[in-house]
Amino acid sequence: MGVANDIGALVLTPDNKSEAAVGYCTLYGDAVGAIAPLGDCTKRRVYALAEAFNADPPSWIDSAPIPASVLEKAPTAELSEGQTDRDDIPPYEVVDAVVKRYVGDKQSVERIVSETDTTREQVETVVRRLARSEFKRKQTPPALRVTTKAFDSGWRYPIAASYAEIVGTEPENGP
Repeated sequence: MGVANDIGALVLTPDNKSEAAVGYCTLYGDAVGAIAPLGDCTKRRVYALAEAFNADPPSWIDSAPIPASVLEKAPTAELSEGQTDRDDIPPYEVVDAVVKRYVGDKQSVERIVSETDTTREQVETVVRRLARSEFKRKQTPPALRVTTKAFDSGWRYPIAASYAEIVGTEPENGP
């Protein structure tokens, strides 16, 4: 951020909607910046965009700009050796589906469970983490909106109140 300020540039935040939903971003780390160009894209959409970019790179690039090893590596917050995101959260196919339905379509936990192949535990894990991570989303840069409901435009979830669809869910930063 300091270098960007010195040269009059903006820092682009690599945050995406799936990671923001479950709190997989660090404030003053990967969530720092001026704008989040991928902030309204689910994790799977980010991968699809990367694969499309690799399939048709700009003419001034000789090879795939994003190494295959990056796309093939299991997603990880890299907080400890050998850690993967699936150690703590459901697969991103599930996270993405729950975020789309719960945030974008305002569906209840009951409806998501009944209409998808997800388990109640998976849906409740995502919704619980979504509630507990709101304080982080309030501090991250704005995202470029590409869906009907981005976290920063039209999504409002109380930070200080103890409202939650799942009983016993309290914000991560206190009751």
